[in-house]
Amino acid sequence: MRGCVSRLGQMMTMWKDTLRPPRPQRGLSLVSLMIAIALLAILMLTNVATLIYSARTARINSYRLAARNVVQGVLEQMYAVHYEDVTEANFPSIPLSNPGAEILDSVNDLRCDLSVEIEDERQATSANSNNIHCSTANWETNRWAGDTVFITGGRGFGQRARITSNNATTLQISLLGFPGQTEWITVPNATSTFLINGGKTVRIFASFTFRGQIYTEMVEGLVVNDG
Repeated sequence: MRGCVSRLGQMMTMWKDTLRPPRPQRGLSLVSLMIAIALLAILMLTNVATLIYSARTARINSYRLAARNVVQGVLEQMYAVHYEDVTEANFPSIPLSNPGAEILDSVNDLRCDLSVEIEDERQATSANSNNIHCSTANWETNRWAGDTVFITGGRGFGQRARITSNNATTLQISLLGFPGQTEWITVPNATSTFLINGGKTVRIFASFTFRGQIYTEMVEGLVVNDG
């Protein structure tokens, strides 16, 4: 009988333990809270970084647009004046050290460096059967490859040729208008003048520095003598 009562008591105790609500897991809740705070902090930092990057990108794009307007404005001025007046003397390069340097942002005093290149008619120094040489030139390698050179005066006047390649001072050519003709019909000499692309090829660069990085906008155009 006592054994039955004892077993009954054990069963009652187990039943009560089953009905008793579980104790809160305080340690586990604290860990969850810390994880949630960490995730929230990471999310906030990511959002802040994104906002900073977006603001910086927007500012750079604004400066680049302003620089683009500068070079486009100079090119339009060249189109508006007489052909003879399109010279580097009339459209000089303006370094940042010059007080007249273009201002992109007056609040932060951000200015741009303006560089102007004008490829004008040149006097030949010499020529061979398939090239023409100018000692005063300083061209980029293959700058004119694929373009056309016109002999505008002197020996060989009237000929035009495709430029196949070039170095700093020499244009390699293939004569145009005569199939299979890779050489000059009349070889130019030091009396000859020549013009690339039949006009003045101009390139205008505007460069500025923002937070240690250099940005450059460039426009290229051809100014022709339309009389």
